[in-house]
Amino acid sequence: MENVTHELPQRDKIDESWLPEAEYFPELGQLVSGKPAWGLISGALGSKTRRSNFVQRYFFGERPFDSKEKGHSASKEHASIESDDKHGDVLGNLTSISSATDDTHEDQADTQQDKEAGPKGLLGWLNVWADYNASRSPEQRQALWQQAVRDFRAAKEDVRKVCATANGIRESIQHLCHLRKEIRDQSEALHDLETKLAEAANQLAHLDTEECRPANIALKQCLDAIEQHQARKSSFWANLVSLWSAQRSWEVRRKLLEGQHDLNRSEFDRIARQIRQLDTLQESLEKQIADIRSALQRSRNESQLQQVDVMNLARTCGADHLLAWLFDSTQQYQ
Repeated sequence: MENVTHELPQRDKIDESWLPEAEYFPELGQLVSGKPAWGLISGALGSKTRRSNFVQRYFFGERPFDSKEKGHSASKEHASIESDDKHGDVLGNLTSISSATDDTHEDQADTQQDKEAGPKGLLGWLNVWADYNASRSPEQRQALWQQAVRDFRAAKEDVRKVCATANGIRESIQHLCHLRKEIRDQSEALHDLETKLAEAANQLAHLDTEECRPANIALKQCLDAIEQHQARKSSFWANLVSLWSAQRSWEVRRKLLEGQHDLNRSEFDRIARQIRQLDTLQESLEKQIADIRSALQRSRNESQLQQVDVMNLARTCGADHLLAWLFDSTQQYQ
């Protein structure tokens, strides 16, 4: 946590594209962190020594030690962390330091003038502006305050618009991701339906070539055999001469042919039922495929429109990383 606290304000820890717009009291951040900073957003306050150093640097502009002094101070500070952690708070620390500094403040100010110009603490910053403001008339100060209020309100409105735009980008990206998931799911469903349709077509082709035609031929042959057998029916005199033996033989043969015909008819009807079922399934699959394709096209069209909106928002906000992501992830959803 200590490393993060020290590194967060440092200038080289954020992308340069955010500078200088993101700067927030960079001079004070440099005083606190000891390195060039982009802003003052964190400081090490764990022990009493660290709190004292923070107050001295932040409020009174005391510069960090050089490399030799810094090493000596760091070892001393590390040795006193456990004993100092239980002493005082930041407010008490500030009070004690400010009271001790009041007596020597003028001497320090005279000495500071001889030093090389550098970052000033918060008190120095406030004193500079207080001296500068003292030279203004009441009317000028009032006008300056009113202008500051207007600038603040304008900046606040800009922040509100930026937040609204950011929320819009987030919602648009979420909707775009939802549409892309729909496209992926619909594409998978379409592939499954097309696979089932192909299987149904293959089954129909198999039934037609391997089962239906042979069954139809066998049934036709049975009908022809029955018709021929009917034509060979014995006459009355032939039955009389054979003591009705010819009639009995003819009846036996007829029953065999009719039994064979019934078997072939049952097989033919079974195949016909399968064909009707496959036809019904094929029609249902074709309808589902048509519906899925229509829904998929609508989703793709909506996704393209949504992507254009997100790209426009990204260009408006200068979100180059979002544009790169959109371009990289576009092709697979076309």
